[in-house]
Amino acid sequence: MTEYFRFPKPNLFWLVFLTVGLILIFGAYLSLRFGAISFSHDQLLVTLKEFGKDSAQQDIIVDLRIPRLLTACLVGASLAVAGLMMQAVTYNRLADSGLLGIQAGAGLSILLLLILNPNSHYLLRLMVGFIGAGLVAGLVIFSSQQNGPGNHPLRILLIGSMATAFLSAVGQGISIYLNQATHYLGLLSGSLTQANWTSLAWLAGPIFLALLFAMFFAKQLTILSLQESLAQGLGLQTKLFLVLFLLLVTVLSAAAVSLAGSLTFIGLIIPNLIRPFFKRDFRYLLPLSALCGACLLVWMDVLARILHPPYELPLNSLTSLIGFPILLFLIRKGDWS
Repeated sequence: MTEYFRFPKPNLFWLVFLTVGLILIFGAYLSLRFGAISFSHDQLLVTLKEFGKDSAQQDIIVDLRIPRLLTACLVGASLAVAGLMMQAVTYNRLADSGLLGIQAGAGLSILLLLILNPNSHYLLRLMVGFIGAGLVAGLVIFSSQQNGPGNHPLRILLIGSMATAFLSAVGQGISIYLNQATHYLGLLSGSLTQANWTSLAWLAGPIFLALLFAMFFAKQLTILSLQESLAQGLGLQTKLFLVLFLLLVTVLSAAAVSLAGSLTFIGLIIPNLIRPFFKRDFRYLLPLSALCGACLLVWMDVLARILHPPYELPLNSLTSLIGFPILLFLIRKGDWS
């Protein structure tokens, strides 16, 4: 059991953390400069120095690109941490809120809300998305819990994939029937084009609060990620903390979908990339997952804008290019615990 609590060298953590931080800063710099309209380095500096001045450059950088950059950071961090917690509580490295239908549940709920009330408040979208995501999460996890030979790690992935396909089909049918295809495509393909200061002002708080709660209970998550009998033997109230972490996953997923639509694979990619370095110590894994998730989505957004300007590629297509090979590798290797 000692191997689970063997802490990595702090120097390694800070080396990785600072390296990823520098990569994120460089990605943020590119995110502010490039897009359908690109700016030189000097133009960017002048615009930032003259913050608040009325100009076309100010409108693009301050009102569009900075909130888009911050949204990418929040959404990436949310999905990476949500994926890490899902993998811990399900004992399954294939778990991801996007692959298990949780984001699809939130997306369908928010789509229905937008159809009924296009000007609905962002907090209302978060609450409705939370309900939809929670219902799907409960259904998928409950359906996958089966004693005997049918309780295979791939079972939850298959059930989640079916739930995602079903909910996506329902959403597509409703949106086409009611001529709301634009709302549906944005929620399905993942996009940061709707990012703005208002959505950030209302949704950044719940995201930060959920992330802080997750990191505050990192030790309990480390214990919970062991065998359930072992966690109970160590005195952990497993049922209580299981519910807590699933609630945090649901909040983070619903907030991410409210801001950027459904984005799969981020919660699969990041935890599986950093886990080999830090094993099961979630005091290191959680903050590093948040930073790496933010970094990944910022760079994916930059690539989506610069590969074929002035058009943007769907973010899901880029994350899938990285996530799908990792998923196949884990399945083939049989390493999912």
